[in-house]
Formats: sequence, structure tokens, C-alpha cells
Amino acid sequence: MSTAVDCARTAAAISDSVADLQQAVETAGNDPTQLEESLTAIDQNLGELDDSTGDADVAKAVDDLQAGVAEVRKAVESGDATPDVSPITDASGELAKVCSP
Repeated sequence: MSTAVDCARTAAAISDSVADLQQAVETAGNDPTQLEESLTAIDQNLGELDDSTGDADVAKAVDDLQAGVAEVRKAVESGDATPDVSPITDASGELAKVCSP
């Protein structure tokens, strides 16, 4: 039970970070550092999610999120101020679904 609650809590925190990321993309012209801060927050939250749950669906959602973060970070580093964050939002939604208690 505790693992499911922790998973749900972390999924909610990641969801908040994804919302921040979407906001950062929309206002990238005002403060481009917000993109990197949002990506870092997602990474930190993923680091807190214990992969030892043994749940293949959780592991896949985490992998998809990590891949999405890497893809967006690469785009930002290449100068894209408004990268496509849909892989992150999709994976975040999937994580929220599989982590629901």
C-alpha cells in the first residue's frame, strides 16, 4: 500500500513539474532558464520514484518520461526555445494512470 501511495504522490509531483514545463515553453522568451529548471525538477522527481516496485507499467512510464526529458533537453540545448513537450506530457499521464492507488 505504501509503495502505491508513494508512486501516486510522485506522479502528482511530476504532473505539477510537467505543467510548469508547459508554462515555461509558453513563456520561454521571457525566461529561458525556466525550461531547464522544469526539466531538472522532473528528473529529480523521477529519481525519487522507486523502480523497485516491480511494476512493468510504472517502469515503462518512467523510461518514457526519462526519454522525453532527454529529447526536450537536447532540443533546448540546440537552441529550440519552444520544444515539443508532448512525449513528456503523454508519459506523465501514463505514469499518473499506472500509479493510481
